This record gives sequence, structure tokens and C-alpha cells, in this order.
Amino acid sequence: MKKILYYNLKSFKVFNCAMLDFFGINLQYACFLQEKAGLSLYCKTSLIPMKKLTFVEHHLKLLKIKRPIDIFLRRMIEKNLQLYKLNGSYRGRRMMQYLPCNGQRTKTNAQTLKRLNPNTKKKKKVKKKEKTRR
Repeated sequence: MKKILYYNLKSFKVFNCAMLDFFGINLQYACFLQEKAGLSLYCKTSLIPMKKLTFVEHHLKLLKIKRPIDIFLRRMIEKNLQLYKLNGSYRGRRMMQYLPCNGQRTKTNAQTLKRLNPNTKKKKKVKKKEKTRR
């Protein structure tokens, strides 16, 4: 297995797809890196020489300075969500209630959020007793 920035790249994957495992790198930037390094389109990560991997790693470090990648990006997103909650804004309140906050329907579309919410209780169906005639 080859490593870039403390991550193991999966050896059976094509380079573009292996780069998508980084949070914050899209296919367009992965293709750009591949062209810069002079790799073929369908080159597997196990066949890439170390010299080209260090070149790609250097470009990723430069990108990290310009915009956050992976752990730093996740932390930034988490901080932004915490700010919404602390401000008491509409989005923050909806997030605290585990409801959709971008204008989606709640009757039919909120099933995934309801499923993820640990506080919701499933309603039990109560069977009605049949009246007996006397």
C-alpha cells in the first residue's frame, strides 16, 4: 500500500478514484493532479512510482494551505454547525430537533433524519378491543 499524507491508498483502485477518499477533493481536482504528475488515465495506485507520489503529496500540501482538506475541513464544518446552534437561528433550532432545515417536507421526506434521531420514540399501534354483543 502506498501512503499520501498519512492515508493508505487502496492499491486496486485507479488513481482518480483513490484520491476521492480524501474529504474535500473532487474528481476534477483528482484528474488535475493526475495530469500534473504525468500519470495515465487508468493507472492503478500500486503501479505508481514513489517519485510521482511525492509530487502529488507536495501539491496536496500546497492545496492544504489555500483551502482545508480532510480533517481540517470536517472541523470547520462542525464549528459552523455549532455556531448555528449557539446563535439560536432557525437552522440551528431545526438541527437540534433533528428536522430538515433547508425547506424540505417533514411529513414524507424527513424519514432519514427521524431514523437518525436517538430521541424519537416509535409509536406503537394500539389494537382496539372489539365490542362483544350481549
